[in-house]
Amino acid sequence: MREYIREKLYSCLQRQTIGSHLQFLISVVLVTVSISLCLLYTWHERELRLVESEQTMHQSVVQQSKLIGEWFRDRADDLETITRLQTVRTGNLTGMLNDFQAGLASSKEFEGYAFVDQSGRTVVDTVAPPGTDVNNRDYFRLGMAGQSVITGILTGRATGRKIVILAKPVFDYQNEIRGIVLATVTLQKLDGIIQNLEFGTTGKAYLVDEKGTVLAQSGPGDRPESSLVENEGYRQAKAGFSGAKRYINHAGRPVVGAYQWIPERNWGVIFEVEQAEVLAPLYDILMRALFGSLIILFLALCVARLIAKNIEKPIAMLFAALQRTQTGDYEHAVSEREFLFAPAEIRGLCHAFNIMMGTIHEHVKLLHNINEALSVAENKYRTLSIRDQLTQLYNRTYYEAELERLQALQQPVAVVICDVDGLKLVNDTLGHKAGDGLIKTAARLLLDSFPPAATVARIGGDEFVVLLPNATTESMRAQVLVLYQRVAEHNQQQPGHPLFLSTGGVAAKPPFELEDMVSEADNYMYQEKERNRSRNRRWLLAAFMKTVAEYDDRYLEHLEGVKRWGLLLGQALQLDDLQLRQIELVAQYHDVGKIGVARHILTKAEPLNEQEWEEIRLHPDIGGRLAKTVPDLQTCAELSGSHHERWDGEGYPNRLKGEEIPLISRIVAIADAYDSMQRHTSYRRGRSMEDARQELENCSGSQFDPELVRIFLRAV
Repeated sequence: MREYIREKLYSCLQRQTIGSHLQFLISVVLVTVSISLCLLYTWHERELRLVESEQTMHQSVVQQSKLIGEWFRDRADDLETITRLQTVRTGNLTGMLNDFQAGLASSKEFEGYAFVDQSGRTVVDTVAPPGTDVNNRDYFRLGMAGQSVITGILTGRATGRKIVILAKPVFDYQNEIRGIVLATVTLQKLDGIIQNLEFGTTGKAYLVDEKGTVLAQSGPGDRPESSLVENEGYRQAKAGFSGAKRYINHAGRPVVGAYQWIPERNWGVIFEVEQAEVLAPLYDILMRALFGSLIILFLALCVARLIAKNIEKPIAMLFAALQRTQTGDYEHAVSEREFLFAPAEIRGLCHAFNIMMGTIHEHVKLLHNINEALSVAENKYRTLSIRDQLTQLYNRTYYEAELERLQALQQPVAVVICDVDGLKLVNDTLGHKAGDGLIKTAARLLLDSFPPAATVARIGGDEFVVLLPNATTESMRAQVLVLYQRVAEHNQQQPGHPLFLSTGGVAAKPPFELEDMVSEADNYMYQEKERNRSRNRRWLLAAFMKTVAEYDDRYLEHLEGVKRWGLLLGQALQLDDLQLRQIELVAQYHDVGKIGVARHILTKAEPLNEQEWEEIRLHPDIGGRLAKTVPDLQTCAELSGSHHERWDGEGYPNRLKGEEIPLISRIVAIADAYDSMQRHTSYRRGRSMEDARQELENCSGSQFDPELVRIFLRAV
């Protein structure tokens, strides 16, 4: 039986046409999409409606809680008015009874009034005969202690009904407590308060006490016999939460419930509506959507049938032409008029069939071109895999492979390790573009200094290695000397961008271990690097100063002027030799950080914009970092970086204020300003000495240390 069903199914599938396949696929797609969209829409709308219901109900519950609180406060005010009546304060029982009855007639909020004397018995009561003893009631004791009380739910002794009592003490005109006035509120009155909470046909609102007992209820149905202690809304409200959620209520019905606890009453308001009522409109919309989907499915199947017929006819013609090619008939192509109105894909297929046999040669030629392109791409990839992208030297991958090859050959070889000194300093001050230029220069000089047979590779950020096959120690040293000569020539030609290299080399004959030779050469290189570190940093700093001096032909004169005026002020302050030496160094190098500022900004004749000023304000910090790299200047790094701080704290880069600014920096700041004001620049003419003195006085106490300005002006 199973085999029979399988054969029938297979036979049915074999007889299927494009039209039947297309109809089946369109049906599956439309049904899947329709069901998916309906499910997504239903889920989204369901959540949206439930959330909207939760929000609306929560707002209503919160508002109702406020109304209950306001109602009790109004009743407390009414009771306050009653206690201030003359008949009540004087103990006129007849007049008091008349006033109580008049109050009940004018306001229907209270069921009745009663006056309790100091003994705890009612002497006036509009509901029951006087004489009821309330001496053991908490509200009596609290009232006689001078407190106003609103009780929980009590059972009236005279009526046996559930009531709430409002109690307030009565003071006579000597401000002595004469007794208390009681006002009773029935639960039917609370029912009237909570009737405002309505929602559809299943919405119910409850007012419950702290034990879960229903005090009042609105909506369909009678008040439950049992309490709501098992109700989720009650538990949430009792726990102090205010909000709304979905849950199964005490009757086992899925509901949307909102809840709010009234702390001052110790009551809770719970509002519930069945989820089925909230979602009822959604189900109607869903049924209409499904009906519309069925109509769309029917129309789509009709369209699919028409499209299938338009596709099947030209495919049958193409199949007949293919059968002719099986007999060796390649001359009869598919007539163009037979697929003229076919879909674009079928027309393309027929065109491809007609030209297929005539394009075999072109395809072979195309394959040949593809092979050539692949060969070129392979060569390019091979080059990229072994070359450093920045310098076009060999990279570490090629170097390690060459190292293995030379190790296996065991022929005389030399290893030279080279490192660019001060690269990090250049990157930090002039930027990585300048650092990349320095690396490219080192690569070019290495290629020019060593023979073509040498392998020159970049194996790190600033580290290079040269492998010299068939080299001796003498030939290796000769090539390194050539390298140093090329570096010296470069530094003469480019004094503003000097290059400093440290090298270490080792040559050996077989047998040897190249890894050990590399480590030994690396140690020699680091030894030379340490020996030359301080010297190279000084030379690099001097080169930076020379470059800055090229921007301004009076720059060096200005440095001497700052030094002269700074020493003059230092001597007037009777500073010691060490401090005077610091003044000289800071004056000499205070503007070296301008090497990190673009040249067009330093030479600009027009006023600088805010962005250009931001770049100018960087130069003290750059100069301080440069000074830290030179051992002789490390003690002056902070001093140099603070010469643009202001006495009022508005300077830069660290906004130091007053004596937070080092003394040497304050001295150099005055000397710098005094000398600069008297010199011509590209953007202004120099001032006279008197104008410069006047400007220092004007800026005393704001830009400059006022005491130093006074001493300086007296010294000059």
